Amino acid sequence: MKEVEAIVLAGGSGARMGEHTLDKQKCLLPIEDKPILGRIIDGLVVAFGSVDLKIAIGYKAEDVVDFVDRNKPKNVKVTYVPHEPGTEGWGIYREMRNYVRGEFVAMPGDILVLPQIYESVLLQYVDNQVEGAMTLSPTIHEAKTHGVGLIENERVVDLKWPPPSSVEKGWLRDMTIWASDTTFFDLIDRYQNPKKGIGHVFVDAIRDGVDIAGNYYGEPWIHLEKSTDLSRRLA
Repeated sequence: MKEVEAIVLAGGSGARMGEHTLDKQKCLLPIEDKPILGRIIDGLVVAFGSVDLKIAIGYKAEDVVDFVDRNKPKNVKVTYVPHEPGTEGWGIYREMRNYVRGEFVAMPGDILVLPQIYESVLLQYVDNQVEGAMTLSPTIHEAKTHGVGLIENERVVDLKWPPPSSVEKGWLRDMTIWASDTTFFDLIDRYQNPKKGIGHVFVDAIRDGVDIAGNYYGEPWIHLEKSTDLSRRLA
């Protein structure tokens, strides 16, 4: 596969992790003795080989830059994109507009998955001629702050964000790992809401009949939300 563009969000303060993020960026917290951001970059390399990586930075940005510059593989090119404080979500992707050239895969910096998910969501977007492709998981207990959706015939037909307190059978957790290309920025302009997450763009787009593919991921994953998550493993 050719060099692939990827977006990783690495700017949030990680307040839910408590004392662990008082002096460290959430994406630099270790899973099996390696920062989760390092594991995400490794996964992208496994999936694509060569990666043109855009990293959204904010909280403790200098630490993120230092870690990546010292540890990135030779086949990873990195651009750091600062975002305006208070626009964590929709605004982060808005700031990416001037840096993305074509098809891309996007992900948060606090979710660890098996590498094939990155390739599968991008291929699903490319192969289906849709406006975007979202990844959803039947493992509802992960990322309880994320929205939930329904997939029918490989399309997301409904999406709820913020998520309901109780999730009905058949609904899947939005992992916020998705793919699109530069046309997605037009959707961001159409469904502007700077203080809310990118999930609101998908909610409004699906409501209006925009064609969004649903990428089903049935494998284990880890969302860093509480201190006990730091001792978990994918295998």
